[in-house]
Amino acid sequence: MKVFFKYFIIVSILFSWSCEHKSQFDVELSNVPKPNSFIDRYEQVMFTLPQDSFIYFCKIYHERFHVFLEGDVEDTLALLAVKSFFSDPYMKELYTDVSLKYANLEEIEMQLNNSLHHFAYYFPNLPTPQLFSYVSGLDFKYPVKFISGSILIGLDMYLGADYKAYKVSGFPLYRTRWAIPQMIVPDAMAELATGLMEPLNSSANLLQNIIHSGKTRFFVKSMMPELPDTLLLKYSSQQLEWIESNEAYVWSYIIENQLLYSTDKNMVRKFSQDGPFTDMFNKKSPPRVNEYIGFQIIKKYADETNASLKEILMEKDYQKILKRSRYKPKL
Repeated sequence: MKVFFKYFIIVSILFSWSCEHKSQFDVELSNVPKPNSFIDRYEQVMFTLPQDSFIYFCKIYHERFHVFLEGDVEDTLALLAVKSFFSDPYMKELYTDVSLKYANLEEIEMQLNNSLHHFAYYFPNLPTPQLFSYVSGLDFKYPVKFISGSILIGLDMYLGADYKAYKVSGFPLYRTRWAIPQMIVPDAMAELATGLMEPLNSSANLLQNIIHSGKTRFFVKSMMPELPDTLLLKYSSQQLEWIESNEAYVWSYIIENQLLYSTDKNMVRKFSQDGPFTDMFNKKSPPRVNEYIGFQIIKKYADETNASLKEILMEKDYQKILKRSRYKPKL
């Protein structure tokens, strides 16, 4: 009897520990059909079209690639502009480098389908986004786009931190260090989150900016539970360590300086803009501290309220989220 009692106590403790340590991002997917999506390679088709019949084939492929070839297929001037892009020597060079780096996209497709499996769990009534790749012409600001229910991946923005064209174009190292294959799916999920949420008003205050950014990171983590926080936030391990150690200090700085409801664009930008660090702290700090703080608030809010991911994304009362999260990091 004593042996049985001891065994019961041990099992109870282990069960309690496992429940306490179960991530809020762990969900049961066995009853959710897994997508089998593929990436339709717009760049492979368009860069290999014969020049003497390019416009003819544009009309043939108009329906398949309507998200790119929108507009009147009889508009010859518009189609000539498309032809000009794909015959440009610089764009052709980018395409060659993309083809060498991404001969196939099977690994990325697998990762995307795993993420979209989670998407189907959280949003069973929404269609699975179509997936396309293309050459963006080094679209530094939008390496991935979510347009008309489709995810468009600019593969030329993921050619590696040392890719020559990034250096020639003057792209800063703090951005190009993340121009790597591992960031394609996280960036795609972040863009998908943006497409599901109402955009921030241009006059949004710092709190709204923090919460909105936190929602995006929370969505990405929900789609990719195993994603390390370094990739989730685009922080080095040293930057992540700094913000984890100084989270309470950063929050107290915001509160004590009465910045939480500030609509000063320059002030909001200091917390949200990309860069090598956050200049109001020190050079060990990460940029975009709004994303880290926002992510912590949303995690707390989800824990405290049991709100669904959809409810979190749709909630527009940012003050309510902060209050109900009970977010208050300890100094």
